[in-house]
Amino acid sequence: MISTNSTEPPVDVRIYAYGRASTARQKNSLDVQKHQAETAIATPDDSGEQREQFADRVNRGDLSGQFAGFYCDSISTRKKPLFEREQFRILWGQLRKGDHLLITAFDRVCRSLSEMARFTEALIEKGVLLHVLRFSGKELDLTSAQGELMVGILAVSARFEQRMLSERVKETVRYLKAQGLPYHNGAIYGQRRVFSAPDRYGRRRIVKRVDDEDEMALIRQIHTRHSHGETLTSILRDFKRRQEHTAEGNTWSYARVQRAYDWYVKRLAEASEREERA
Repeated sequence: MISTNSTEPPVDVRIYAYGRASTARQKNSLDVQKHQAETAIATPDDSGEQREQFADRVNRGDLSGQFAGFYCDSISTRKKPLFEREQFRILWGQLRKGDHLLITAFDRVCRSLSEMARFTEALIEKGVLLHVLRFSGKELDLTSAQGELMVGILAVSARFEQRMLSERVKETVRYLKAQGLPYHNGAIYGQRRVFSAPDRYGRRRIVKRVDDEDEMALIRQIHTRHSHGETLTSILRDFKRRQEHTAEGNTWSYARVQRAYDWYVKRLAEASEREERA
């Protein structure tokens, strides 16, 4: 853990603060975060016990230095990793060994345990001291014994979270495959995706999937020809010669021909089972 052998406060130590808002509606929360960060360095007043305790640490010399600025990312960062946010990247370039970084809470910075663990480990490697103003109702200093324990727990929890997420994804994929359902954002066979208009960031989302009879006709053709002994390679070669395309407008590949054939065989078998049960 980062520490200093000297009891004297570092020379020219700078104190930074960082905050973010998840959406445009939370823009006013940046003012709150900035106020909390600045108050943490101010002289104790009657604004709250938590701030007085933090300010007391400043006055004792534990956090001596010059307030160097408050950086904030105000746009939505729901899908953007911490180190890809514009203002945080600028702040990260300014931080140097011995500096202090104030945040109001972990959820104002990180979106997952994994990101939280990477964030704290990166700070330790850089030699920056982190202070969390709101942590279970108290202030957390990662240079303290409690802070060191916190970092260790975060690392273990992050690894557990990643393994659990990986297992859930694998289980879901196995189930969808077994049911013959799509397990990714690609269109299923015989259908094409319909997208929404681009948002202000240029992103589009899938609105619905619609049947594509042209691709279904090709899939039925693959099944008929292969069932009569023609190889999939020969069928693919013929498709390319005829310049046939998938419902998404892509060129047919051997893998897609194979998957389309397997999917159609399974579909016919399931239809036959339903008829027998009826």
